[in-house]
Amino acid sequence: MSEPMSKLKIVFYIVLLLVITTGTFFYLSKTNNKKNNDQSIITRPVKSGEFTSFKGDQIKTDNLKENQVISSPLNFTGQIKGNWSFEGTFPIKITDKNNIVIANGVGQISGEWMTEKYVPFTSQIDFSVGSQVKEGKIIISKDNPSGLPENDDVVEIPVKF
Repeated sequence: MSEPMSKLKIVFYIVLLLVITTGTFFYLSKTNNKKNNDQSIITRPVKSGEFTSFKGDQIKTDNLKENQVISSPLNFTGQIKGNWSFEGTFPIKITDKNNIVIANGVGQISGEWMTEKYVPFTSQIDFSVGSQVKEGKIIISKDNPSGLPENDDVVEIPVKF
């Protein structure tokens, strides 16, 4: 084989390796907020009190952080996009680590809810857990009166009891 052809093959393989490596990096970074095999949502706080939904929306909480110890009644506030609500409310539930629902509640938007901008919300949820339950999640769901799966979105915040 001639020397220019050999150099061309080497350059081709180097470029191919770079494309595969870059593609893998972007794929893995995009899957950080995707469903894993047990169908739970993986969220990563951008900073303390900020959580990213499955579809990339941010929910900001003023007094609730990842792995925080919570007790009843759970009172928390924050900011959420108005379009996460229907008529100013959106569903919130508390589950144990096995996804068994402990309590259902609502978030209530203060002010204008027919917007895609961030608006303040409040929530108060009463719940009761046995002494053996140590970990769980707060699941904030986008209200979806249409029932269409493409309109669903969710944030899961791991908590301790």
